[in-house]
Formats: sequence, structure tokens, C-alpha cells
Amino acid sequence: EPSAVYPTFIISGPGHIPTLKNGSQTWTLNTDIPAGAVVTAQFDPVRHTVVSSDGVDYSGFVLAGSTWWSLASGANSVSVTMGGATVPASMITLQYPL
Repeated sequence: EPSAVYPTFIISGPGHIPTLKNGSQTWTLNTDIPAGAVVTAQFDPVRHTVVSSDGVDYSGFVLAGSTWWSLASGANSVSVTMGGATVPASMITLQYPL
């Protein structure tokens, strides 16, 4: 059985309470991401980190009960939502090791 693959999300503001889902598993950052900020959330259990490009630690804003989910082999039903997003600045990018 292949080992679990953990995603990294790059969240570019502005945005309000970004929520990342894989099926029924949900992870929520309970804060605003300011315009110009880029926050990287690493789901790898060895280094659960949520840090902005200017060094601000956002890990304290991870909503209690959030799941640091992994990607299953094959198809995954991943969805992202973020209120207050603007075009083209706001973006959520999913990265994962191949």
C-alpha cells in the first residue's frame, strides 16, 4: 500500500476563513488572509505548519476539530472556499509530491 500523500496549500489573500475539504474531511483557517499575504499550509504530519511569506505563524487560527487530511490514491473530491476573495489576487493552490 502506498504511503499517504499530504498536500501543501498556498493561500493568497485577500480572503476570509479559507476552508479546504477532501470528501467529508474539513480543514478551516478561522481568520482573514490580508491582501498581499501568501500563507503556506503544510498538511504533512511531520511539519504541520501554517506560515505566511513574511514569517507570521497562522497555526493558532486552525479551527479546532480541523482534519489535516491526506490525498487518497486515485481520484479525490477536493474543494476550497474562501469568502471575500477578489480576482485576480485571491488564489488557493494545491501542491503535492509526485
